[in-house]
Amino acid sequence: MTWLRPLVLIALVASVANARPRYYAVHIDHLAPGKAKQFEDARRAWVGVLAKHSTTDGRGWLLQLDPSTFYTLRPFDSFAQLDHRRELVTRALASVPAADAKEYDRLCDDALAPPHKSELWQVDEALSYTPATAAPTEETAGYAVVVFEELDPTPAGEAYEQAWKPVVAALATAGHPITRLAFDSLYGDGRRITVWLARSKEDFDRAPTVEATAARILGREKSDALFKSIKGSVLKTERFETRPRRDLSSRPL
Repeated sequence: MTWLRPLVLIALVASVANARPRYYAVHIDHLAPGKAKQFEDARRAWVGVLAKHSTTDGRGWLLQLDPSTFYTLRPFDSFAQLDHRRELVTRALASVPAADAKEYDRLCDDALAPPHKSELWQVDEALSYTPATAAPTEETAGYAVVVFEELDPTPAGEAYEQAWKPVVAALATAGHPITRLAFDSLYGDGRRITVWLARSKEDFDRAPTVEATAARILGREKSDALFKSIKGSVLKTERFETRPRRDLSSRPL
């Protein structure tokens, strides 16, 4: 049956290619008052330059959290890739006129305000969920909700993961239509991050709530106990209705 080996290899390669990335490098831009349009126009023009030269700067996927805050998420699978990033970007931009790159940097840098920083997020596969069909992804989502949670650092915070696991399993059983990406802030402020992805705000609003889905699958009593445990493990929550900016995004390297 040696003829099966190429097919198995192809299947394994396809599986790896379709797997969720392990990590995201996250760059956070805060903009000075009145500078948002300058930043957006410069980024949009730069994306046009990249398209003209059939290349990318490798920045990745932009999410706009509010009028002056942009998060750029770039997936990668091993820390060894970070060592070669500068080389890859330099090679990718070799055909782009230096004057265009310099002008883009000038306009964007002039728009920035502190805090200006980068973080590394690790995907928590056990707490993430992707619908089996028509799953919203970074490339297709038109709407996202980003939730930052500060967990109790005492043993009380350990209930968070144990309570979310059966809820995520319930989402899968129910075929919930909204994608859930869960992250640990590996190098950052230590908060847990959840990104809910939908194709549109209308799709998000039409979908049953996570609480309703869990109650239908697990029963109201068990579901209520799980969400009470989750709430008790979280000290502070920030929630942002977010606009994915595909017009400002570029293909990762």
